[in-house]
Amino acid sequence: MAGDDQSSLEHYSAALNIDPTYTPSHYGLGDTSALMGNYLRARAEYDDAIAVSSNPRDRSPLRIPEGSRLFLEGQTAEGHAALDALNEKARRQKEPYSQFENRFRPRHAGRRCRLGIGTARSLELWLQSPSDGLSESDRDNFHAQVLRERARVSAFRGELPLAEASVRKLELLTDQSRDFLVANSYESARGYVLAAQGDFANAVDELAADPRSPASPRSARAAQEKIGNTAAAEATRTRINISAPPPSSGIC
Repeated sequence: MAGDDQSSLEHYSAALNIDPTYTPSHYGLGDTSALMGNYLRARAEYDDAIAVSSNPRDRSPLRIPEGSRLFLEGQTAEGHAALDALNEKARRQKEPYSQFENRFRPRHAGRRCRLGIGTARSLELWLQSPSDGLSESDRDNFHAQVLRERARVSAFRGELPLAEASVRKLELLTDQSRDFLVANSYESARGYVLAAQGDFANAVDELAADPRSPASPRSARAAQEKIGNTAAAEATRTRINISAPPPSSGIC
């Protein structure tokens, strides 16, 4: 996340020297290689991850980068087609973790990511009911991430009533689940709304609550700049290796 890709490769490789079957490190090598433009190595690492995975849940997120690689290479239509095909396969095989990853994982280019409102609505409806093979805690966590993204996109578009509605749903989900990760999503969603309302001082604290949200550091930095905390903004910029302002399209 700090942009030191070479050190990232070294640490993932060191982990694999300890345990060659540790799939997260194969996955991390693939992601980092893709961000560095080394797509051949990325594909090889993803293939290795799938080969050493022992169960469908371990494999589910590892099939997706092939579609993401196409986006990174500028093959947008092919990328959408690949992810849609993976989602249909996961649906037929009744693999809920794969279904979520295939639909929620950003269809990205580089470190910029999107989640369409239509996809978010569809995911929210799906996650409102129990699903075979998906634990209750994971379902709550996935649901919270989707609501967080709905709040973010709505707030950016100036659709504050919609953003606030997502925050209210997150508040109820937090009370019901008593889950720390769900609470993190709720807090960062509140941060997006507060920033859209101009309350940047309070937005900074809320946005810092959820490190899993790829958009939170950029939004926190923007809020820090708004309140004149240039030292904190520069520290945030350095930490996440941002070299330009957030894109005007509102993408992460």
